[in-house]
Amino acid sequence: MEFLAWLGRMTRNISEFFFERHLKATIISLSSVLAVSGGLVAAIVVTNNAKAAASSANVAIATEAATDTSKDKETLPQVTVAADNAVVTSEAEVAVWDGIKEKDGVRLFAVELIPEDVTVPSGYELADVTIEGRSLKAAVNTESGQTLVYFVRVDEDGNPLAVSDEDEGPKNGFYIYGETDISYYVAPVEKTADEIIEMITDSNQQIEIIAQEDLTIVEDNSTEPERGEEIVEEPSEEETEVSSDVYEVSQLVYGIDVSRWQGDIDWAAVANSGISFVIIKCGGGDDGLYQDKKFVDNIQGAYANGLQVGVYFFSGAHTVEEAYEEASWCLQIIEPYRSMITYPVAFDWELQLDGHSTEEVTAACDAFLEIVASYGYTPMMYGNKNSFYYQLDGEYLTGKYKTWLATYFSSYYYTSTRWEYGDDLVNFNYNYDIWQYGATDTVDGIAGYVDMNVGFFTYSNYAVNGLQDPSITLPATGFTTTIGDGVDLTQGVTATNSIGYSGDYWYTIYDSDNNEVSEDYAINTVGNYIVVYEFKDPKNGIVSNRCSLLVRYKTPSIAAIESSLNYTGETSESALNQAVLSLM
Repeated sequence: MEFLAWLGRMTRNISEFFFERHLKATIISLSSVLAVSGGLVAAIVVTNNAKAAASSANVAIATEAATDTSKDKETLPQVTVAADNAVVTSEAEVAVWDGIKEKDGVRLFAVELIPEDVTVPSGYELADVTIEGRSLKAAVNTESGQTLVYFVRVDEDGNPLAVSDEDEGPKNGFYIYGETDISYYVAPVEKTADEIIEMITDSNQQIEIIAQEDLTIVEDNSTEPERGEEIVEEPSEEETEVSSDVYEVSQLVYGIDVSRWQGDIDWAAVANSGISFVIIKCGGGDDGLYQDKKFVDNIQGAYANGLQVGVYFFSGAHTVEEAYEEASWCLQIIEPYRSMITYPVAFDWELQLDGHSTEEVTAACDAFLEIVASYGYTPMMYGNKNSFYYQLDGEYLTGKYKTWLATYFSSYYYTSTRWEYGDDLVNFNYNYDIWQYGATDTVDGIAGYVDMNVGFFTYSNYAVNGLQDPSITLPATGFTTTIGDGVDLTQGVTATNSIGYSGDYWYTIYDSDNNEVSEDYAINTVGNYIVVYEFKDPKNGIVSNRCSLLVRYKTPSIAAIESSLNYTGETSESALNQAVLSLM
């Protein structure tokens, strides 16, 4: 009898389900929207058998029918792409976004079809996207992936409003989408060289730079510098100065410059190898705008071990406009590490003129360095003799900025010999403050060769501030879960390095026999586990901490126990025990 009653209920539910679905497919009604002062915005939605249109703002708007407006959730298939690219589909109850976002007291509604007379911003392409369970057309940046959603306003009756530039409040247009907020997208206005130079000349404050979201940033795919193109010199027998004749010992310091091409560096060993300063590549513009892959590791490691730090940006610019973009990106890369940087921010220009004039390229270098200086950094120009003599206005640049001169002596060019106090110095027609004299394999902590420098200035009273003991903070009680349910082993876990920055940690799981096991094995196998968390501190090396992971059997409900019994009404203790065991 109970089975027949259940079968009757299921038959009735299935009939109601199909009736409701076919009804919804032919009806269009207004989706639930909330009224606010300033108007509403409605989304374009086309159903199976009908369309609705409104012409007030030249935007066709139709809203989805709903026979049950109190229904906030709908059962939809959720698609997940597994690691092996296999598509796994399951039924899950999810909340579908109704398209409304509030902005400055006005509710905006995302249209599902962008009006034909709307121009898609440069660098963006139309694409089908799903946002919070809702499918619509959007403009997606081809480089950064940033998504722009088109919103329009309607009145309280759902009719679109004609919005002019003079109207207060949000306008019809593209918005940068965020789950908690949206912001009106304003296409960046590219400044001309004259406008940039005028902005630099007229400003006594920080010069306005281009925001990161308006720059096209790429991965660091730069190539290693070609050393074969460098000029190697022998010391001149005439007019060769020696350091003891010109510079005080206290003014002369030894340094290196590094990038991702030096790999993983042991900065404690470098600091104990007679090196006082390091100039670190933060990024470049020679292959699109990018951040050096090792910049964060290098600057934190060098600073934590007491080295004085400068940075350089490897340029690909020939024009003021390009240099302006490069300066904008460089400043945003290094801003989180401002307190670590005492040595200059250098502009590394190693190009050919490629049809540009000396005046044009010199103006580009000048623009980059002026912009950097406006943010409180010491600017420095990098180049070799050839670039300063024949491609740039070397006299102007070296007279205005600190100068980093690259000229290699054969004694130090891919050898095991360092320049030492009293050795020959390079002859140069202009002033220079740092001399990159070669590449040697003499620095502990770096595998292979590294660029060597001698500097003729340093900074007194230098100290590393804020040193602390590195730590990994874990949940006090560890983690507990039931078999097959999974657990987030990063919840409540934080790693802080010796200079106060977040550390990138990893974890390993061990069973009760101290065997390493996978996370998938652990969450699907009852037992007690230890989770060991580790990260590499820039000063102290590997730091670790551990906590427990308990995976236990699920506690079956009475209903589950009863459903596992043969339907005989048997409720003996042995039958119940057998039922419980069958669920474990």
